[in-house]
Amino acid sequence: MKKMLSFKALMILLGFVLCALSAGAYDFPDHEHGLYLNYLSDGSVEVTYYDDNYNTYSGYVNIPTEAVRGVLVSTQTYFPITRIGKYAFRRCLSLTGVSIPTSVTSIGESAFWNCSLTSVTIPYSVKTIEYNAFGDCSSLTSVYIGSGVTTIGTYGFDSPLTYVRIYTSTPPTIYN
Repeated sequence: MKKMLSFKALMILLGFVLCALSAGAYDFPDHEHGLYLNYLSDGSVEVTYYDDNYNTYSGYVNIPTEAVRGVLVSTQTYFPITRIGKYAFRRCLSLTGVSIPTSVTSIGESAFWNCSLTSVTIPYSVKTIEYNAFGDCSSLTSVYIGSGVTTIGTYGFDSPLTYVRIYTSTPPTIYN
């Protein structure tokens, strides 16, 4: 004899399934810039990835200083983007360039691991570049680092760098 689930048990099961399906690597998308973002406990957000396949981004990515949540102007909320999160651009083999704004204060572990960047400018606002942040970026040869950086984790730039410049005021213009 087959037993059927009660309505209550079915609704609980459906709730678990919906929660599992909605659990992803990001809290909300920034449709204007094509970014995926996570809330942080201090009220700011970090750039993250779409799903566990990574390889979410390609081409040139322009990270704005703040993210907008909400479609209607009357309900939009703005959040400062202060971090490039762990694995955010990991394995983005088609990522050719990135603009990091001065609102960003840290670059997470393996944030750009195995990307195709050729050069990167890290603004003076960044204080921390975590473990392996630019690891295995075989095309990365030029790095401009703002003087605000106080910590570079192990293998932070595990790449074939041929040029590194630390600047104290205005960053150089990079054309990708």
